[in-house]
Amino acid sequence: MNNNDMILANKKSERLYNDINYDNKKCLSKEIAKFVDVMINNFSDKDLTNLYNNINSLDIIIDGGYENHQNSYDPVNNIIYLEKDNAKSAVYHELFHLSSSCYKDDTVFCGFAQWNDDLIIGIGLTEGYTQLLRERYFGDDDLKHAYSAEVNYAYLTELIVGKDKMSCLYLNANLKELTNELCQYNSVEDVINFINAIDYINAYKFKVSDSNKKEIFQNIIDSHRIARKFLLSTYTKKFAEGIKIKALENDQDAITQMTISFYDFVGEIIDNNAAVNMETNEEIIILSTDVLNEIVSSAFGSPDMIFFK
Repeated sequence: MNNNDMILANKKSERLYNDINYDNKKCLSKEIAKFVDVMINNFSDKDLTNLYNNINSLDIIIDGGYENHQNSYDPVNNIIYLEKDNAKSAVYHELFHLSSSCYKDDTVFCGFAQWNDDLIIGIGLTEGYTQLLRERYFGDDDLKHAYSAEVNYAYLTELIVGKDKMSCLYLNANLKELTNELCQYNSVEDVINFINAIDYINAYKFKVSDSNKKEIFQNIIDSHRIARKFLLSTYTKKFAEGIKIKALENDQDAITQMTISFYDFVGEIIDNNAAVNMETNEEIIILSTDVLNEIVSSAFGSPDMIFFK
């Protein structure tokens, strides 16, 4: 950040601090101030509209007896609910929700999620990206393992979309434009199925009982397969298209860097390509070698291509 950027950030920070009413958030004023500083110094002012709109009227309730609201953000009433034992750590995750939420026309827009009386979509990807940002800017917390799958899918999606664009779409609660980005390489139906798959994983990973364990586990594995096939296929299509363009331009440096990034992406897919059977504790491979080769060869338009062995 150069001196001019620092002066601009300080002016924005001063303006926002002047607007914040800390009376009902005194116990977390340091955490809120730290969060505001991080947001102002890392994101464009145009992407902080929801933060500016929500922060002043925010209410925080700590251990208020609302059993359905442990560590959560209510976008309709602009309330953060926190458990006393980890309030100072958990507040950052919820402040990212606040910074990416608005409520209009009886619909909540929160990150990549939308919901009303008739619709709910994008909760899993939103929780994953929210936690990814929380860990990126404030370090690990108790949710690191609770949202591990969602964080991984959010990270892989960010590698496709681009870091700056992904955060911009998230902070502006722009699920529509995220869908448009992914539709460059997929049908709308495929994109929706991908988002719904992460939603299922998020909704049911802890809702397993002896009576439904087998069915839920199989549905979770199927959801992982949908999500991972979508991501690998999408990135490979983008990579293949980009390589063709750079080859025509004879830009070998760009081709080398893109190839390195492609192998890194594939590595992320392989490193997280297993799940544990809830009944037998056996490891299950999500995507077989044949399926991985089929996805990549199809994306390259080369049916006989063998990439994985």
